Amino acid sequence: IGADSTFMTAVQKNKWIHLSWPLDRNLYDEPKDDGRYVRAKELFEEIIRGAWTNGEPGMVWLDRINEDNSTPELGQINATNPCGEQPLLSGESCNLGSINVGNFIIEHPKGNTFDFKRFEETIGVCIRFLDNVVDANRHPTEYTQKMNESTRKVGLGIMGWANLLVRLNIPYDSEEALSLASSIGDTLKTYADIASSKIAQHKGSFPAFADSPLNKNNGGEWETMRNAWRLSIAPTGTISMIASTSNGIEPIFALAWKKQNILEGKSLYYVNSYFEQMAQDEGFYSEDLMEHLAMGGSIQ
Repeated sequence: IGADSTFMTAVQKNKWIHLSWPLDRNLYDEPKDDGRYVRAKELFEEIIRGAWTNGEPGMVWLDRINEDNSTPELGQINATNPCGEQPLLSGESCNLGSINVGNFIIEHPKGNTFDFKRFEETIGVCIRFLDNVVDANRHPTEYTQKMNESTRKVGLGIMGWANLLVRLNIPYDSEEALSLASSIGDTLKTYADIASSKIAQHKGSFPAFADSPLNKNNGGEWETMRNAWRLSIAPTGTISMIASTSNGIEPIFALAWKKQNILEGKSLYYVNSYFEQMAQDEGFYSEDLMEHLAMGGSIQ
């Protein structure tokens, strides 16, 4: 659902809104008779109920997103890709990649630490790889091809965050976890920006850079930039399973679970590898326990 701050004001003030296109940003004390007026608070409660029930619908705040639009001269952002992690202009695609931070561990008898040096190097490789993906892609129309070549947007993110915390013995909901997240996020942004700028020095900036607010000539920070956007934190629902790690930046939702393969009609069992190792080390591992957990049972 695309909304803006006007909608939330209507929720807070218990006003009515008019569902129309072009967007009507007025607030109303009473509904009129065309059948397209809803009380914002009641609609918001339905949205919340659905989100808690099954994760749908998602919401995007269009006015806030457009504050960070790096190519406003090409148009306003009105939507995102299907999973919501990358807002896009009409005709753009999302070229995403995720680094498994759970693998960036320096092991030490006194306690594991995060390998920032290797992480920094990997970020540069990934940005170059994703930039090459933009050239390798072939789009269905001339318009979509032109839009992607104009902005060259990529979205580098991370997965395996919860597994990283397990390996560092840091609780997910702790201040220490927040501090580490801040450091990793800052490193990701800094080195992705630097990598994209360096690539642009050799291959040229994205074509729309001349009019972009990223450009120093327009008050931005950069003299060169290869990609209009560099970062995107994706859910990584499928690729995290392929990589045997936790998905995105989410907590571990279950220690063991069952996944149904619709095409083959088979049930696949997954067990968090670090929990499995811990269970074996502590002497309480059994196949029956794993199946019990996968069927929704509690470790307690």
